[in-house]
Amino acid sequence: MQKEVLSKLKYYELKIYDFKIKQNDNEEYSEIITRFNKDLEKIKDFDNKLIDKVNKQIHNWGNIIISNNLRYVGELENKEPNGIGILFREEDDEEYIEYIGYFKKGNFEGFGRKYKLGYSKDLKYLGFFEDNKYNGFGILYDYGDIQYIGYFNRNIYNDYGKEFKNNGIFYQGYFNEGNHHGKGILYYVNEKICFNGYFNNNIFIKGISYDPDGNKIYNGEFIDEKPKEGKNLRIYNLNGEIKYEGDFLDGQYSGYGSLYTNGIEGLIKLFEGYFLMGKYNGYGILILIIIILMEKESYFIKVD
Repeated sequence: MQKEVLSKLKYYELKIYDFKIKQNDNEEYSEIITRFNKDLEKIKDFDNKLIDKVNKQIHNWGNIIISNNLRYVGELENKEPNGIGILFREEDDEEYIEYIGYFKKGNFEGFGRKYKLGYSKDLKYLGFFEDNKYNGFGILYDYGDIQYIGYFNRNIYNDYGKEFKNNGIFYQGYFNEGNHHGKGILYYVNEKICFNGYFNNNIFIKGISYDPDGNKIYNGEFIDEKPKEGKNLRIYNLNGEIKYEGDFLDGQYSGYGSLYTNGIEGLIKLFEGYFLMGKYNGYGILILIIIILMEKESYFIKVD
């Protein structure tokens, strides 16, 4: 039995990116970044020690069947998983490792690795657990790539962390109940900074906005992620495509500006002229495009 477990275990690859968050001049970030980097090193150390203990102690472990599709190999107390162990789950007549780590009275408790069901070679989570839930510092994976690294409160992003999308940084900063909340940085898909400042439940409310090339656009208050007021300003989506350039008042398009949208061949200007509180108002040019696919011909109508 021990040889079987060790044989399975050797195929389980662990991916921890070797990155630390750099310190900066902002004292508000300094303390949390120091703690974050220490916890990241701690998690690597815990994992090395865990796997070393598994390899050394597995020959002395017990083996119990928990249910029809669950099997446990590890330390026991009162016939329950307690201490270090491995939980196996059977799916489609094949047995996979679901969890390697510490248990307390049958529950995941302390440090451990959790794997995707049916995809045991893909790590799902590495870090600390409490009562079967991610709790404390940990790394969440998605098919081998890091999705989030930071602090959890009962499975939910909480406190400070880094969130990734499509293998790139998406957000770095504070979380509250899974939302971007407090000081943080939101990034474009090219990993340039989009917003740097303060968030309230995923909405950017105060700070600095940048264009996709890293140039500062605006510094101040935002309403619905639009500058509260100013002239000749621009806003972009996270893909780096311009949405509007012009004047703002009370977080609305107000004054002269241009509104853009996606067309067949890329970004096109939808309207240029005067706005009042987000609506067309006064002189302007509205470009209406009607596409009729008929015998491979296209008809465009421009309305002034």
